[in-house]
Amino acid sequence: MTQNTFFNRQAFHLRPDSARVVVRPFKPATEPRDFNSTDRTRANHIVDRVLALDVETVAAQLKDVLDNFRGRHRNLIEIFEQRAQEMGVVFSAHPSFTEDQRRLLGAYFLHEYSFEAAALFNPSIVAHPDQSGAPPGGRRFILSLRAVGEGHVSSLTFRSGAIAADGNVSVDPPARLASIPMLREPLALDADRAEVYFSPEEDISERVIFPVLASQSNGIEDARFVQFEDSGQHTYYATYTAYTGRSIRSELMETRDFVTFRMSAMSGSATHNKGMALFPRKIRTTRACTCSTLTTCIPGAAGRQC
Repeated sequence: MTQNTFFNRQAFHLRPDSARVVVRPFKPATEPRDFNSTDRTRANHIVDRVLALDVETVAAQLKDVLDNFRGRHRNLIEIFEQRAQEMGVVFSAHPSFTEDQRRLLGAYFLHEYSFEAAALFNPSIVAHPDQSGAPPGGRRFILSLRAVGEGHVSSLTFRSGAIAADGNVSVDPPARLASIPMLREPLALDADRAEVYFSPEEDISERVIFPVLASQSNGIEDARFVQFEDSGQHTYYATYTAYTGRSIRSELMETRDFVTFRMSAMSGSATHNKGMALFPRKIRTTRACTCSTLTTCIPGAAGRQC
């Protein structure tokens, strides 16, 4: 790319892959929400049916589930155990479980979801926090993308790649597997912030941030990541639209390593619009962002004001 070249169109495309799936919690009601009395009754019927199975049938069904799904997911046993732990409010009404019963019940309250079955679009790009393997004179990057899956629910997924010194861009092929993160701590029904984390061993393209807050119940849309540097410390912030299916609001995501992410609500009149994007540097002592009109964002102890 010459010094006078302003725009260089690249001949590559990012395509959605409906075969890539994650394991999501299943509840007998629209999620995310707590189990109400009706939902608990339905869930308890499922538990009763599993407890009525003999030991050999439980073991055979668990083996069948593992044989059918292990090739598409990591650490299924741990996922089943974690889901069973989350179902404690339902399971408490029943006697103790065997290990196989507990794992099979965890599997019953999970389901696969094709998170990019419908579309993959609206990217943002930042320098990769790990520049090892970068091309000479170039940079490695992380690309965030809005993935739209079954039921038109949006989530956040990632790719990695590199920009060479001559301006050519290459994007690494995505991993075959994908997963959603773990919650750092349980959420209240009206929570307006959450911290989630992935296993550091997972490739960046395996990480899918799916809605966890009630405000995001129908999607995390159009994240725009920006890298900030403060006292030599790099922090990545992204504004995105949280959508309930009826209303929207802008929220903020923060990470330093793309392994742990913190999500929080933003306050102020501008947060009810879409299309908010942060400037990567402060203007004097104030952070600035754009949406439908130019406004300012001021960090505060309880969140960000816009």
